[in-house]
Amino acid sequence: MPAAYDFCTLFDSRYLPRALALYRSLEEFCDDFTLRAVCMDEESRQLLDALELPKLRQISIRDIERWDPGLRAVRPARSRTEYCWTSTASVCRFVLHDEPHIDTLTYLDADLCFFGSPAPMYDELGDGSILLVPHRTAQTEEAMGVYNVGWVTFRNDPTGNAALDWWRDRCLEWCHARIEPGRYGDQKYLDDWPVRFPGVHVSEHPGAGMLSWDAPSHVLSSAGPGQVLVDGLPLIFHHHEGLHIHPRTRASTLLARLTRVYHESGPARPSFVWTALALPSEALVELVWKPYVGRLVDAFRDLARVGAPPQLGLTQLRPRLALSQVLRHGLPPALFRPYRRLPVALRNRVWRALSSSPPSGVS
Repeated sequence: MPAAYDFCTLFDSRYLPRALALYRSLEEFCDDFTLRAVCMDEESRQLLDALELPKLRQISIRDIERWDPGLRAVRPARSRTEYCWTSTASVCRFVLHDEPHIDTLTYLDADLCFFGSPAPMYDELGDGSILLVPHRTAQTEEAMGVYNVGWVTFRNDPTGNAALDWWRDRCLEWCHARIEPGRYGDQKYLDDWPVRFPGVHVSEHPGAGMLSWDAPSHVLSSAGPGQVLVDGLPLIFHHHEGLHIHPRTRASTLLARLTRVYHESGPARPSFVWTALALPSEALVELVWKPYVGRLVDAFRDLARVGAPPQLGLTQLRPRLALSQVLRHGLPPALFRPYRRLPVALRNRVWRALSSSPPSGVS
């Protein structure tokens, strides 16, 4: 276990509340750490400055682009999300170049949340050079990659740096939000690393990087307030991938109250409605998602105090996504069929009316 943990992440203003929730969870479970936060836009940079977080070092993507012109050159050909993915390896390379004293650097996705100490992860790494966290469902592995980019540890040694150089080059060549043979974003490039590079360790800890679609194959339990066990071992961190956070409107509140797919954040203000693309089990909602949503409420409140706009980090509820969610996860036919019988123009009018303003007494 390192004396101090060295982490890095990247995000834009859309993910800033999640990144702040990640930081607060690290504060709770790491005695000494530094989180390098690469701001992908000016709004997130200014708001982070105002927060004055003591264990966070802010880096502008512009600084990395000046150091790595090849990264900047591909930006016009990538969507906003794709450019974030493209930048991951370059961010890690920049940090190790800028701070050569770092022994191990761990990249974290901004939508992680820690529920325990990361020390077991470094015990698994041992004297290795790279630590990967696997997906634990065959369907996910085949489509999106064997390993999840949410946590990747690199030792600052020849192997770790060679892997980062190779990964950066592949991401500049191709990094898109679509599945192709052998490729998906920045993630599927990791598939053959255990044979491509020496010193690659794969985490076997069930509490490392749990995703909602992994949960059915594990036993979740509580070991006390805030303590979650996965197959009898502490949950280290959960990856809240596929989370959508929506403003409170009549439509979103109605969906939260009539279905198991959408959820209200609770009585604390600011309040919102959320859903996850992979429907969490009831146990996962209670033990993992609700505590995370509580951290998000705190993050929205902290950001509002330093001048963040009310809609920062929220996305408008779209009819197509809402219908896809409720159909995928089983809306009762008695509720869905009457809506489907309406003419499309009338459906759109109903949706606009429901989405125009929050229900009475809700902010």
